[in-house]
Amino acid sequence: MDPTLDALLLEAANPDTPWERLKDLFEHEDREVRRALLQNPAICPIDDKGNVNTGLLLDLSEEFPDEATEAPAFVLHAFYGDPKPMIRVIQRIVIQTKDPERVRSMFSLFGPLDTLIRRFSATNEVTPPEILLELAEEWPEQISWNPNTPPNILRALLQHQDRWVRDYAKRNLSRRGLL
Repeated sequence: MDPTLDALLLEAANPDTPWERLKDLFEHEDREVRRALLQNPAICPIDDKGNVNTGLLLDLSEEFPDEATEAPAFVLHAFYGDPKPMIRVIQRIVIQTKDPERVRSMFSLFGPLDTLIRRFSATNEVTPPEILLELAEEWPEQISWNPNTPPNILRALLQHQDRWVRDYAKRNLSRRGLL
C-alpha cells in the first residue's frame, strides 16, 4: 500500500475537503483518486441561490458512467431532489455506459424528462431491444444504424419515408448477413 495514495483517496472522498482541492484531485493522474471523488457527497455543491454545480460529476461520469449513478451526490439530487440539474450527467451516463440495465433504468426514470436522454438511448449500442422498439418512431435514424436494433424493426425501417433511414437500415441488415 502506498500511504501517499491512501491519503489522497481519503481526501478525495472526504466531504470536508475544500471545493478547489476537489477540482485539483480531479486532475490527478491516478484513476483511483478520480474514482474516489465519486464517494464525496460534496462534489455537487449548491450555491446561495440553490443552483447545483454538476460540473465535476459531469466530467467524472464520462470516465466512470456506472459508478456515477451510485455516487451519493447523484443519488441525492437525481432521486431525492429536483433531477433537472442532473440531466446533462444522465445524458452522459446513457451515452457512455456499456451496461444495458443502466440504460434501461436511466431511460425509464429520466427519459420522460428529456429528449436527449431518449436520443442517446437510441444511439447506445447496448440499449435493450424493447427500448429501441419504443424509440423507433421518435428516433428512426439512430435506431436504423444501431447494431443492437432487432432485425424486424430494421426491416420495417426499410419502408421509412426518409432515404437515410432506409439506407442505414439496409446497411445494418447487410452487415449482419440478414439482407
